[in-house]
Amino acid sequence: MEKVIVVEEISPLWLMLIRFYRLLRYKIFYIRATQKVKRSAAFKGACDKGIIQQIDLNQRITSFCGMNTDEAFDNINELYKIFVKDQLILKAKELYADDNIELAFKKVLNEKLARFYYLDDMLFQLREKFPQAKLFVIPSNGTERVRSAGDEAYFYLCTRRILQENSLKYKHNGRCPFPKLLIALSFISWQREAALLYSKAAALQLWFTARFLLGFFFPVKAARKDFRYAVMLINPGVQFANKVQKVDFLVDDALILRKDVIFISEHKLKKEFRKYMDDNKLFFVDDIYANIGPKAISELFGFLSLLFMKKPSFLPIMEAYLKLIFIYAAWKGFCQNYKIANLVAFNDVGIKSIGRNVILKNENPAMRAWHYEHSISHRIFAATADKPLMSLRYHSIGFIFYDYYIIWSDLLTQYFRNHLQHIKEYITVGCLWAEHTANIAKGMIASRILDIGKIKAAAGNYKFVSVFDTTFGDDLMQGYDEGREFFKHVESLLKDLSDIFVIFKPKKTRRSMVKFCPEILDAYDGFSSHKRCCVLPEYISPSEVIAFSDLIVAVPFTSPAFEALCARKKAIYYDVFDKYRGSILDQVPGLVIHDYQNFTKRVKELLFETDEEAYNKYLDTQAKGKIEPFFDGMAVTRFRKLLSR
Repeated sequence: MEKVIVVEEISPLWLMLIRFYRLLRYKIFYIRATQKVKRSAAFKGACDKGIIQQIDLNQRITSFCGMNTDEAFDNINELYKIFVKDQLILKAKELYADDNIELAFKKVLNEKLARFYYLDDMLFQLREKFPQAKLFVIPSNGTERVRSAGDEAYFYLCTRRILQENSLKYKHNGRCPFPKLLIALSFISWQREAALLYSKAAALQLWFTARFLLGFFFPVKAARKDFRYAVMLINPGVQFANKVQKVDFLVDDALILRKDVIFISEHKLKKEFRKYMDDNKLFFVDDIYANIGPKAISELFGFLSLLFMKKPSFLPIMEAYLKLIFIYAAWKGFCQNYKIANLVAFNDVGIKSIGRNVILKNENPAMRAWHYEHSISHRIFAATADKPLMSLRYHSIGFIFYDYYIIWSDLLTQYFRNHLQHIKEYITVGCLWAEHTANIAKGMIASRILDIGKIKAAAGNYKFVSVFDTTFGDDLMQGYDEGREFFKHVESLLKDLSDIFVIFKPKKTRRSMVKFCPEILDAYDGFSSHKRCCVLPEYISPSEVIAFSDLIVAVPFTSPAFEALCARKKAIYYDVFDKYRGSILDQVPGLVIHDYQNFTKRVKELLFETDEEAYNKYLDTQAKGKIEPFFDGMAVTRFRKLLSR
């Protein structure tokens, strides 16, 4: 009988084990390999000799933390019926006194269900490819960028057992071809995760006890303050770093006054960030856990003790329950000191946001929770008629709980609804950052781009083409090969057009590129030394680049090109591998370019043959309404008006 072993993702450890399986006369296949392995001589040699072979499954890895999400969203409500009477879920509903807290559990289960369906589909296809073989499959611990706890095999078996008992559909009905040793190791990892959860619960119990006792000797000072607006500092490093899309971009002291706004960070801000807040007279709280007092804690002892009084539940539910207890303590304590009328956040869609928003609305039923889109790079834009297997939905934005969702384009409304979000109203305001771009172009916001000597020296002598890349990865929408080819074509463009100057705005840091794709970093180093190129430092914002440029070239379908269009700046997406023909944005003539010949032609056309009047006519007749309905660079103003009503 033929013996086959398939490794989902080969890492350096697996290179050491290949010789062992060769001695046992196994045929060795792999689905993916990490970039580190791909660069190794041992791996290349083994592939050249046919010792290991890549196997192509009819699957698409569309994100390092989201696979087979469509199947998960389609089946999550059926799965949730299995857990709806779980004691931990019932106790969480009792604690929060609101059924909306169930969204937190659905969100966690949905992510796990997506991973189950991915593994199940992989096993099903492998059995079809090797129907008579003695087959062993080694699932990876996640993907190259994100690692799991190493419990993939046991997780799959555990989940399948749950589905078997409740008649939920799945594909692979045969014996699970995991090696027994792998299952044993995976079970140990599962138990280790359970032990870690119990340890966290015990530590939280001790911390609550200490805070409860100290609260009598050092009570939290109650100084109730009301604010009309609260802005969450979810990612201070990003929010403070961008000097154009400033952390306080909504505060204009006309519609929204700084005295009416409180900025909230869960953790202590860096000294430089605190200085910015103080210098600009912005009120902030940067440790919400400091508000936790005896009153909030006293409610929680019984709920936390429940974890130790029952047999282990499904681990994802236990983990969510523990987080929700901590969230309850933090925000219940916050509400003792502060009352807010509007909460504003971005990229804040985890279970923390669900628990927080439920508490804030229970404390003040009139409170309105707002979430705004920070970018436009959603999977829906990559959809094409001939790629029906591409998973469009993304588990991260499922089951979120806000009153209003501020979006850039009407194209996204139905897409978000398909994520089973709990939103009262989706409101299209246009591209937020296009207003900053427009204001920079008008001289209303200062730009630092001419402080860069190479660009200043080139000004007036060349047309400026700014290039925006994306995060490349074989476990992402754009693979490493796509990134390499994209840069080769930009290099060719430089050779073919002698009267252009190319500005690169990398999305990732050098540190990240060194780790995952040094070849792309090598390309940037090469461009840096070119006399008609400049690779920008991190402190320059995309809006500054767009406002300065004559043309934006971007990898599909990143936000900068969208921002440029909405600010009436020339922009195109270059689809170097012709993957997105027929996609939504490809329906706008001349926007998505699919080959180098037309790429060069379109760049020449826009730079040297299309004046401002002609381009505005193109936007109004071909793009307006299809991309966003305004094209006026006033989205932030619209958002402020909505908030201030």
